[in-house]
Amino acid sequence: MKEGIDKVKSEVKAKLLYWNNIQSKKVKVALIFLFAGLVALKVFTTVLTFDWLASLFNKTVQSKHTSRTFNRWLGSASLHILANNYLAR
Repeated sequence: MKEGIDKVKSEVKAKLLYWNNIQSKKVKVALIFLFAGLVALKVFTTVLTFDWLASLFNKTVQSKHTSRTFNRWLGSASLHILANNYLAR
């Protein structure tokens, strides 16, 4: 356990050293946006995956319940349209 914690600490220090050595602010901003985009993509695809798995087990109530779930998760109108198109399949 101690070795694992030490390994994680050394990894974090290495990443922090790499971050501090980047001189360009444009590169830092690009890396931040890339990281945020990857996190958002992972969350969005996880929501769709869980919805797809739920639809395998419950096909009768799926359409009304799922659209309510997506309405809560997706606030904007354009994403709501995409979700309804996905559900219509």
